[in-house]
Amino acid sequence: MAQRHGRNTAAWKALVKHCRAHMPWLCHLCGAVITSVPYPDPWCWTLDHVIPLAEAPDMGESLHNVKPAHLIC
Repeated sequence: MAQRHGRNTAAWKALVKHCRAHMPWLCHLCGAVITSVPYPDPWCWTLDHVIPLAEAPDMGESLHNVKPAHLIC
């Protein structure tokens, strides 16, 4: 069976939880503070892949390939 990548895996959920707790809440794209507003607000916190999954699917759940961002950014 092929390795599963995506936002519904236990590894992805654990990575999001870790990043929310330990990374600064600054958008890596615009530099502004990310406020604690709920999804789907465009200014809510999300985890962005620095290198797109289409280019590096094996880095989808890597701590070194994600940074916080606003959903709209």
